[in-house]
Amino acid sequence: MPGTYDIEIKQGETWVREVVWKNTSGTAINVTGYHAALMARVKKEDTTTAINILDTGTSPAIVVGTTDGKFTITLTAAITAALTFDKAVYDFKVTSAAGIVTYLLEGEITLNKAVTR
Repeated sequence: MPGTYDIEIKQGETWVREVVWKNTSGTAINVTGYHAALMARVKKEDTTTAINILDTGTSPAIVVGTTDGKFTITLTAAITAALTFDKAVYDFKVTSAAGIVTYLLEGEITLNKAVTR
C-alpha cells in the first residue's frame, strides 16, 4: 500500500522533491536499474494527464539514484507556470529491472496560483 503525501505546487516556481525509499528497518533500498513515473489527473478516471513525469532524462524529469534509494522529481518554472488545475490526484510508482511494480506514494496536488506573472 502506498504512503499518502499531499503536494502543493506554487505556479511559476521550480518544484523539486526528493523521495527516499527505505525498508521497514530504515535502510535505503538499492534502486539501481529502477524506472519511475509520477502522473497526475484532475480526476482518477480522466484519460488526459495534468502532469506526467518520467525518468527519461528530459524535463520534467525524475532522476533515479542508486544505493541511496533516492528519486529526485523536478518540474521547471515554465512547466508549473503552464499548469491550470486547482486540484489533482497523483501516484508515484517505481519499476525494478525485473519488472516488479511498487506504488510508493499517492495523494492530492493543490496548485497555488501565482499572482506575480
